[in-house]
This record gives sequence, structure tokens and C-alpha cells, in this order.
Amino acid sequence: MSQHRYASALSVLVRVSAIIFVVEAIIMLLLSLLPLSVNAWLNRSEWLLAAADSIALTMIASPLVWYLVILPFVRGQRAAEDGLRASEETHRALIENLSDLIIILDKDGVNLWNSPAVRRFGMEPEDAIGINARDFAHPDDLPNLDQTLAYVVQHPGEIVKLDGLKAITPDGEVHYLNDTLVYLPDTPGIRGIVVVVHDDTDRKRAEDELVEAKKKAEFSDQAKTDFLANMSHELRTPLNAINGYAQLVELEPYGPLGDARYLEYVKYIQESGDHLLGIIDDILDLTRIEAGKMRIEDDTVELGDILRSSIGFLNSRIIEKELALTFPPPESWPKLRADPRMVRQMLLNLLSNAMKFSKPEARIDITGQSDDDGGLTIIVADSGIGMSDDEVAIALERFGQVESPLVRSNEGTGLGLPLVRSQIELHGGHLTIDSEKGVGTRVRLYFPSQRVMKA
Repeated sequence: MSQHRYASALSVLVRVSAIIFVVEAIIMLLLSLLPLSVNAWLNRSEWLLAAADSIALTMIASPLVWYLVILPFVRGQRAAEDGLRASEETHRALIENLSDLIIILDKDGVNLWNSPAVRRFGMEPEDAIGINARDFAHPDDLPNLDQTLAYVVQHPGEIVKLDGLKAITPDGEVHYLNDTLVYLPDTPGIRGIVVVVHDDTDRKRAEDELVEAKKKAEFSDQAKTDFLANMSHELRTPLNAINGYAQLVELEPYGPLGDARYLEYVKYIQESGDHLLGIIDDILDLTRIEAGKMRIEDDTVELGDILRSSIGFLNSRIIEKELALTFPPPESWPKLRADPRMVRQMLLNLLSNAMKFSKPEARIDITGQSDDDGGLTIIVADSGIGMSDDEVAIALERFGQVESPLVRSNEGTGLGLPLVRSQIELHGGHLTIDSEKGVGTRVRLYFPSQRVMKA
């Protein structure tokens, strides 16, 4: 608008100057055409001389004034306005494209102006005007914000940092902010608290993820350390028994083989060897599953028969702890299309855990449940020591031990439940655990409908 105004004024001035020049020329021409006597009389007139001088001076000076004084002034004004406009556009572009948010607050923290970067926090620039900064602060950080604003107002011109402030956006998302504040009460166009807000959320989340990854890595290393310490005990115990009883049989301290006690030693050797073989098989199976090399060998599984044989295998433990074990008769269980060895291994692991962590004379219930989708759920429930939610998560980790090897009272490698979960998932099912500390544990083993054979 100013550029057009000055251009119009210049055009008018040039036209007026031209008209004056033409009028002066006409007057001088008329004077030259007058009779000589009249000219002589005019020459004697002082006013005519003055008029002539004035006209002559005007004719000479007018164009010079316009072109030497007014025109450069107008051009200077235009250049100054162009520079100012370019500067304003540059500043506007910088503010509009700046990733950091700029806010101007009054002394009470009410938003007077903000840059477009406020959109990063889920608001339009015009909607954020008039809102108090306290409305966005996390409740835990309100005292810190109030204290900082009060300090800034009391110390005009001093730059103050406020790092780690948590803010909550209208959609409930938490952002981590690093703020820089300065109070400029006497600066025209501001007269408030200028706040530069840097959103540090991405870096903070990356840092938290790194810390969490470090914790998991440390937990994994500790789990492996515990596993090695545990395995050294688990493998050494049966090996010592095997070697010891084998030496007794070899030395025949009670005479030639045939004494009944040798048969008892042979039984101990067999049991220890089976236990050691079971541990090694568990390790190899879990390794194969994780490497994707384990294959299911589907066959018809008589679930009732496998359950009965598994209970028979653990009968000595049941008798030793005087446990009460209840389960439906074998003929009431449906047949499965599954890997018989894996099904037996899963049931043995679940039953072994239930017996291991049950008190003497406790009760263990084994039930089956047909689901609405045609699947089958095998439930093993005990009234043992139970676990908290955190302990359940640990028990499902590879090599996870709820108790430290230094203070634990029950043997085990920490591979049972992770192996069961991996094996049932290979069958398309899943494992779930419900447990309460001091009450007991209920484990559900679900086989999908395609694994259940119709009668």
C-alpha cells in the first residue's frame, strides 16, 4: 500500500511541475509579443521585473527540486519499506518453520501469543491463546512451574532454564519439555514472559528404551549365570549317584551280584540316568524350537492313557508327599491329533511343577474342559505356594527361577514352563497361568479344535 501511495504522489508532482513549466513558457512568449512601447513601460515596472525573475527562477528550480530532493527521498522511503517488509517476511518464515515452540505469557502464565509449532501438541495456534500454562503441566511438575514463573517475573531480563518439565496434551499424551524463559516487561510488542519450548520427548523415550533394553540384557545375563550355576548342580547330582552306585555294583562289597541291595542300586542308577537324560532332552528341545528346527510328528494321541502313564511315572513323588491327586477316568478324555512325545512331556512338566511346589498332603486336580470353539483345555490346579504376577513372568522366561539358586528349596532347571509354552504353541495352542501367592496355581493348556479328534 505504501509503495503505491508514494508512486501516485510522485506522478502528481511531476504533472504539476510540467504544468507550471508550460504556463511559465506561455507567459514569457506573450511578453515577447507585446508592442515595444508596452515592453519599455513594463521594463520600467519593478513588479514586472520581480515577476519575471520569479518565473525564471521557478522555471529553473522546479524540476531540480523534484528530481534532486523529492524523488531521492521517495525512493529512499520505498527502499526502507521494502527492506522492512523483507525482514518481517524472513522473521515470519523462521517462526513458522521453527520446530521449537515460542510463547508469550503474561505474569500469571496466560498465553498471549504462540508460534505455529503449537500444532505439535495437538492444538491450533488460535485455540491456544488465553489458556494458562498451568493447564498443560503435569500435576507432579506444577510446583516447579509456579516457582519458576514467580522467579522470572521478579528478575526481568534474566534467562532461566526449566528442563524436564512434563506436559499433558489435550489427547492425554505426555511430553517432556526443556524450556527457556525471560521476562521482558518493557519491550514493545512483547511486554510479557517469552518462553522457548523444546520438545525433548523423542530423546527421552529413546533413553528410556535404552535403559529398558539394558535392564533386559542384564536380566538375561543374570538368568544365564543362574542357569549355569543351577545346571552344574542339576547335572552333578544324578551323575554322582550314577557313578557312586555303579562303583558299588562294580566292587561288589556285599558279595557277588545277586544280593537284593544291588538291584536297589541299579534302580537308583536308572532313575538318576533318566533324570539326567530328561534335563538334557529339555535343553535340546528348547534349543531346536528356538532355532525353528523342531518338527511336530503328528499321530493319534490317547490323551487318557498318556495322562495315566504320566501320573504313574510320578507316583513315587505322590506317595512321598502324600498328595491327593484327582482326575477324570482315561476313557472320558478325547483323542488328539498331536505329537505324543511332546504331549507327554508337557503333562509331565506341569504335573511335576504342581507336585514340587505343593505342601505335603495337598490336593492337585486335573480336569478337561471342552471350549465353545471346539478346542480342549487341560487344567492342572494345585494348592501350593503360588506366585505373584512378576514371578509368573519370571517363571515363563528361559532359565527363569522364581527363587535364587542360593536359597531355593526345590530342584529344577527353569526350562519346564518355557518348554511347555513353546511346545503348545507349535501345536497352535497356548499356555495361560493364574496364580496367587500363598493360595495356589492354575495352569491351562489349550489345544485348538483342529487338534481334537471327533468321537
